[in-house]
Amino acid sequence: EPFEYFEFLGKPFDQKQLIGAIKSAMVKSKIPRSALNTPPVSSANQQLVPATAAANGIDSSADIKLLNDKIVKMQGEIDSLKKHLHQIVTFIKQKIK
Repeated sequence: EPFEYFEFLGKPFDQKQLIGAIKSAMVKSKIPRSALNTPPVSSANQQLVPATAAANGIDSSADIKLLNDKIVKMQGEIDSLKKHLHQIVTFIKQKIK
């Protein structure tokens, strides 16, 4: 959670609330962050390599083929999205004129 160590105040606030919030944030910042030191692994990265093949180190050529197929599919999706974006920009430019 990115704001786990923050303290938020509503406006208007007085000096006492501000000092309390600062102290609270300082206490939160001293909490050990062992979980934050490890890089997060997204679900997309987890899907790229099957767990059994990664653990056993076998069938890497099949994994490479699978990854290459995914790259080709993703590139097609990117090209399609670029085309749609271009169409939207063209439409907006026409409406502005």
